[in-house]
Amino acid sequence: MAYYSKSDPVKCRAFSQSLKGEALEWYYNLPPNTIDSFRTVMTIFRKHYATNRKDGVTAAELVNLKQEKDESLRSFMQRYNEAARRVKGVNEEFIISNLPNSLKLGYLSEHLYARLPNSMEEL
Repeated sequence: MAYYSKSDPVKCRAFSQSLKGEALEWYYNLPPNTIDSFRTVMTIFRKHYATNRKDGVTAAELVNLKQEKDESLRSFMQRYNEAARRVKGVNEEFIISNLPNSLKLGYLSEHLYARLPNSMEEL
Protein backbone atom coordinates (compact mmCIF):
# COMPACT_ATOMS: atom_id res chain seq x y z
CA MET A 1 0.00 0.00 0.00
CA ALA A 2 1.42 3.41 -0.96
CA TYR A 3 0.63 6.68 0.77
CA TYR A 4 1.08 10.00 -1.01
CA SER A 5 0.29 12.83 1.34
CA LYS A 6 1.76 15.92 2.91
CA SER A 7 -0.53 15.49 5.90
CA ASP A 8 1.31 14.69 9.15
CA PRO A 9 -1.50 12.52 10.55
CA VAL A 10 -1.52 10.42 7.37
CA LYS A 11 2.28 10.08 7.43
CA CYS A 12 2.23 9.08 11.12
CA ARG A 13 -0.47 6.50 10.43
CA ALA A 14 1.45 5.09 7.46
CA PHE A 15 4.62 4.98 9.56
CA SER A 16 2.90 3.06 12.36
CA GLN A 17 1.53 0.56 9.84
CA SER A 18 5.05 -0.08 8.53
CA LEU A 19 6.26 -1.21 11.97
CA LYS A 20 6.13 -4.71 13.39
CA GLY A 21 7.27 -6.63 16.43
CA GLU A 22 9.24 -4.74 19.03
CA ALA A 23 9.21 -1.49 17.02
CA LEU A 24 5.41 -1.51 16.84
CA GLU A 25 5.20 -2.20 20.58
CA TRP A 26 7.59 0.73 21.18
CA TYR A 27 5.38 3.00 19.06
CA TYR A 28 2.17 2.04 20.87
CA ASN A 29 3.83 2.57 24.25
CA LEU A 30 4.86 6.16 23.58
CA PRO A 31 3.38 8.46 26.23
CA PRO A 32 0.18 10.25 25.17
CA ASN A 33 0.62 13.62 23.44
CA THR A 34 4.30 12.93 22.69
CA ILE A 35 3.90 13.23 18.95
CA ASP A 36 2.84 16.54 17.47
CA SER A 37 4.20 16.00 13.95
CA PHE A 38 5.71 13.43 11.64
CA ARG A 39 9.09 15.09 12.15
CA THR A 40 8.79 14.47 15.90
CA VAL A 41 7.98 10.78 15.51
CA MET A 42 10.92 10.34 13.13
CA THR A 43 13.30 12.12 15.51
CA ILE A 44 12.18 10.00 18.48
CA PHE A 45 12.37 6.81 16.42
CA ARG A 46 15.88 7.56 15.15
CA LYS A 47 17.12 8.37 18.65
CA HIS A 48 15.64 5.17 20.06
CA TYR A 49 16.95 2.90 17.31
CA ALA A 50 20.22 4.67 16.46
CA THR A 51 22.32 1.81 17.87
CA ASN A 52 20.59 -0.69 15.54
CA ARG A 53 21.64 1.20 12.44
CA LYS A 54 24.23 -0.48 10.26
CA ASP A 55 26.81 2.10 9.37
CA GLY A 56 29.43 1.66 6.73
CA VAL A 57 32.44 -0.54 7.39
CA THR A 58 35.93 0.93 7.19
CA ALA A 59 38.76 -0.73 5.28
CA ALA A 60 40.51 -1.37 8.62
CA GLU A 61 37.44 -3.19 9.96
CA LEU A 62 37.35 -5.38 6.86
CA VAL A 63 41.07 -6.19 7.24
CA ASN A 64 40.50 -7.12 10.90
CA LEU A 65 37.54 -9.38 10.11
CA LYS A 66 38.66 -12.97 10.73
CA GLN A 67 37.02 -16.37 10.45
CA GLU A 68 36.47 -17.79 13.93
CA LYS A 69 38.05 -21.12 14.88
CA ASP A 70 34.73 -23.00 14.90
CA GLU A 71 32.97 -20.88 12.25
CA SER A 72 31.86 -22.62 9.06
CA LEU A 73 33.10 -21.26 5.76
CA ARG A 74 29.52 -20.54 4.67
CA SER A 75 28.81 -18.53 7.81
CA PHE A 76 32.04 -16.58 7.51
CA MET A 77 31.51 -15.85 3.81
CA GLN A 78 28.05 -14.45 4.57
CA ARG A 79 29.60 -12.20 7.22
CA TYR A 80 32.50 -11.19 4.97
CA ASN A 81 30.25 -10.43 1.98
CA GLU A 82 27.89 -8.36 4.14
CA ALA A 83 30.83 -6.32 5.44
CA ALA A 84 32.28 -6.03 1.93
CA ARG A 85 28.98 -4.58 0.63
CA ARG A 86 29.06 -1.93 3.35
CA VAL A 87 32.74 -0.97 3.11
CA LYS A 88 33.34 2.54 1.82
CA GLY A 89 36.25 3.85 -0.20
CA VAL A 90 37.86 0.63 -1.43
CA ASN A 91 37.72 -1.15 -4.75
CA GLU A 92 36.69 -4.73 -5.48
CA GLU A 93 40.32 -5.80 -5.93
CA PHE A 94 41.10 -4.82 -2.32
CA ILE A 95 38.10 -6.77 -1.01
CA ILE A 96 39.12 -9.88 -2.95
CA SER A 97 42.83 -9.71 -2.08
CA ASN A 98 42.03 -9.31 1.62
CA LEU A 99 39.96 -12.51 1.84
CA PRO A 100 42.81 -15.06 2.19
CA ASN A 101 44.13 -13.14 5.21
CA SER A 102 40.69 -13.33 6.83
CA LEU A 103 40.27 -17.10 6.53
CA LYS A 104 41.58 -19.55 9.09
CA LEU A 105 44.57 -21.50 7.79
CA GLY A 106 43.73 -24.43 5.59
CA TYR A 107 43.31 -25.66 2.05
CA LEU A 108 41.00 -22.86 0.92
CA SER A 109 43.13 -20.00 2.19
CA GLU A 110 46.22 -21.56 0.59
CA HIS A 111 44.30 -22.10 -2.68
CA LEU A 112 43.18 -18.46 -2.70
CA TYR A 113 46.77 -17.28 -2.25
CA ALA A 114 47.71 -19.29 -5.36
CA ARG A 115 44.96 -17.80 -7.56
CA LEU A 116 42.73 -14.94 -6.45
CA PRO A 117 39.25 -14.66 -7.98
CA ASN A 118 38.78 -11.92 -10.58
CA SER A 119 35.47 -10.59 -9.25
CA MET A 120 33.10 -10.66 -6.29
CA GLU A 121 30.83 -13.00 -8.24
CA GLU A 122 33.69 -15.47 -8.65
CA LEU A 123 34.49 -15.16 -4.98
